[in-house]
Amino acid sequence: MRNLLFTLGRELSSEQQDAVIGQVSAVPGVRSLGPLNPAATSAAARRFCKAEVEDAAPIEEMVARIQNIPGVMSAGAAAQRQLIAPVQPTPPTPR
Repeated sequence: MRNLLFTLGRELSSEQQDAVIGQVSAVPGVRSLGPLNPAATSAAARRFCKAEVEDAAPIEEMVARIQNIPGVMSAGAAAQRQLIAPVQPTPPTPR
C-alpha cells in the first residue's frame, strides 16, 4: 500500500468535509482513508487527510483526480518509506 496526502479547505463544515472525503473514497484504487491524525481536536488539524491506495494504482492520475475535487486544497503522494539495512563493518585489511 502507498499513501496519498490531501488537505481540505478551511471553509468546509464537518458535513462538507465528510462529503469531500466520500468523493475521494470513490476514486478507483483508494482502499481506505481518513484524517492524518484521528485524535485531532482542532478544525485545522482535521483538514489533513490520507488515503491508502493500491501499490499498482496510477498515483499521478489519482493525485490529479483528487486535486480536481471541489473542497480539496492540495493533494500529493507521500514519500515512500523503506527500512535501511544496518551497515556491516568492513574487516581490517591484513598488512
